Amino acid sequence: MPVFRKKLPHIGFAFGMHSCLGMNLAKLEAQIFLEELIGALPDWQVAEPVDYGSNFAVRGPSAVPLPLG
Repeated sequence: MPVFRKKLPHIGFAFGMHSCLGMNLAKLEAQIFLEELIGALPDWQVAEPVDYGSNFAVRGPSAVPLPLG
């Protein structure tokens, strides 16, 4: 009998003994990317208030709207 697992819509790293081996590398890559992006766009401003949602386990904005031009 095949084993099936429901496809989850998130890309979480889990925690404890189930944590992703590449988690720290992925976080470092994301940090470097964002620092370079912000450095290349020094005069950016957020167009609207940022919505962080209500999930306290996975804390982060769903979107950060920026004005164009």
